[in-house]
Amino acid sequence: MNATLNRLLALSCALAFAVSAAAGPTDLDTSFGGSGDLLDPFVSQALVTRLDGHALAVSSDQLTYIVGGANGGAVLESAFVGVLNANGSIATHLNGSGYALLPNARFEDLVLLPDGKVLACGLSYVSQTEHRWLVARFNADLSLDTTLAGVGYVVGALAPLSVCHGIEQLSNGRIAITGAHFGSPGFVAVMDSSGILDPAFGDGDGMINNVVQSGADISEAGDPGLWITSGFWFEGLGLGHNFIHRFDLDGTETFFSEGELEAFSPRPASSGRLATNPMGQVLLGEQDAYRHGSYTELRSRFRKLDASGNEISSYFLFQFGLAQVDGNGYQFSDTALLPDGRMMMLGQFIEAGVAVPRARVAIQRVLANMGGADYSFHVDNGAYLYRPAGQADGVVDPLPLARSVAVGRNGRITVLSRRSSGQDGVNVVRFMGDGINNSTLDLEPAPMVLGAVTTATGDLAQSNLVAIDGLPANVRVPLFVLGGEYKLNSGSWQRHPTYVKYGDFVRVRGYASATPGQQHTVSLFVGGLRGKNSWDAIGNRQRADFVITSATAALAGQRCSDNVFASGCSQAIPDDGNAITSELPLDYALAGDCNYISRVRVGLDIDHPYLGDLKVTLLDPNYNPFGGEGNVVLLDRVRNGEAGQSGSCTADGLLGNVGDDATASADAACAATGGSGEVIGWVRPSQPLTALAGRRGTNANGTGTVGTWTLVVRDLASTDAGQLNNWSIAVECTDTAPSDELFRNSFE
Repeated sequence: MNATLNRLLALSCALAFAVSAAAGPTDLDTSFGGSGDLLDPFVSQALVTRLDGHALAVSSDQLTYIVGGANGGAVLESAFVGVLNANGSIATHLNGSGYALLPNARFEDLVLLPDGKVLACGLSYVSQTEHRWLVARFNADLSLDTTLAGVGYVVGALAPLSVCHGIEQLSNGRIAITGAHFGSPGFVAVMDSSGILDPAFGDGDGMINNVVQSGADISEAGDPGLWITSGFWFEGLGLGHNFIHRFDLDGTETFFSEGELEAFSPRPASSGRLATNPMGQVLLGEQDAYRHGSYTELRSRFRKLDASGNEISSYFLFQFGLAQVDGNGYQFSDTALLPDGRMMMLGQFIEAGVAVPRARVAIQRVLANMGGADYSFHVDNGAYLYRPAGQADGVVDPLPLARSVAVGRNGRITVLSRRSSGQDGVNVVRFMGDGINNSTLDLEPAPMVLGAVTTATGDLAQSNLVAIDGLPANVRVPLFVLGGEYKLNSGSWQRHPTYVKYGDFVRVRGYASATPGQQHTVSLFVGGLRGKNSWDAIGNRQRADFVITSATAALAGQRCSDNVFASGCSQAIPDDGNAITSELPLDYALAGDCNYISRVRVGLDIDHPYLGDLKVTLLDPNYNPFGGEGNVVLLDRVRNGEAGQSGSCTADGLLGNVGDDATASADAACAATGGSGEVIGWVRPSQPLTALAGRRGTNANGTGTVGTWTLVVRDLASTDAGQLNNWSIAVECTDTAPSDELFRNSFE
């Protein structure tokens, strides 16, 4: 065998090994806790004594957020929110422990916001036998966000028993919840971001009652302001139906779909879970039962509905070949949507009526057209069955109860399950998945450029306007901003995440650092798909950064604010009103030291949304009050470029110095800002400051020791007001009349 053949054989063996060693989508991700299957991580670390996890969400950096109830049993449980790092360890950098508790309560659902805040809902106990619905919001460090109701949580007033099963952060900044109050049908409620029930929704109290037996899930629909709830209505005699409802912003129920399933017995184990895709279609997973004469087989059902409630397609997950007894098959639990339109299904598979019962967590991926199972995920009957760690075979109880599933930006699949007995035994399992497929549906807009500005320390700066482009006409994708605010189209400035579509316009704004020379970045994210229980989108998206640099420019000479005898150093500039004046007296050491001016430079720190509105004039100590000598116009209705119209400068102010030898005129410097931010640095005055050379530099033509300089600022246009923050003056002078050479106003 020659060397070439040996190399080919070695290469073929290596390739074969690589193929065999490649991870499949249902393989455990061993980078997650070493095994991919974590059994009660918070209990094993003695952080809580018991934990019943109800829902999870995964952030873009693979942090796993879990909510539920902890430390229950003989005493009332506490509502729990805990976080795991990407490697499965507890995120102790949050709150010092990686979790937070709210006494005498339980969480059942959550929404993760892009800035790391967590919305959660469930119930708050009044006593062992009485509870009310609960909504709480946590900061990124897991401390309670006291901007919600002043304490960080809201407790409902429904009596005597109510619970929230589903929560949603709407794209208009409102919070929507759905749930049940026992003894009567379920409810839907809407509150503003501060936790106050919205009187414009429902019957004037922010709520709609008598919706369904139990509101189970809630999601915003394709059109702004429209959203959906799903729930179960028990008809009696073992017959039940799942329903879907749609409401507009005032709570009027608009026709959507009743989504009625065939009547069956027994009552289903769970109500439907839903998601809405970027085209406004509704993807619904729900429990179903199929009657085989003498017994009923459990099965999961998936449906796609259009915006009018018409069924586009559907798919059932069967399990044939089991013993003919009630309760065999699949029990549906949860679903997550992928950017290409496919769905991840989570549930449990149960084989009862046999000597060795089997119970497994079941995960499946369903094709985007609902045409069947995605066999590229798993070929065994279209579903992968898994027994979590600590869940024994051969017993019916405890069997694994699947609770929640999420898909991360890297395609990893995270599953939350627990034991049915209620004992310790919560599992967090992460499967490899196989990446995110973005080829089917384009959810990534065209690149955006927000530019950069330099502005005064602490100033509020805004970016240029950018268009949302490169998206199909019929889709809406998430938009959120970190580090600042956004304005969408002609709306107001907002912080909450929202949806955008092709043709929308957006700009962002943020504050400059308080430290000169430092940068602050406002990041705009657009595109992708909302993740499971999360606004932190998955799939491809665009990011554009608006970089704000705090100006390092110093005001020349003596600042007005540093002179105890000065007046009017900082004052408002009225809109289209009277002039404001500020006086800055310069005290010369000896009489006659500054009899004659040789050079003058002026520093200006002015905020004004339209710099072109202003006229700024400097008056020397012996100025002519009727005009003429001693009056120099520094800025006069600045243009946007040398050829621009008078007053056309849209810069937000000026921070810098005015001197004759500056490289750029104020007009040119304005054009360089691109119409946003401030003019920074040196600019030439409208009239030359050399006009002051040779004039007397002290009051009364040199007979005193103090020369008082005056700055006059006038707004000559309507609409925008502003602020004089400070100003300064640097005067070079002599006790004798200067020569022609010294008349030259130079920076050398």
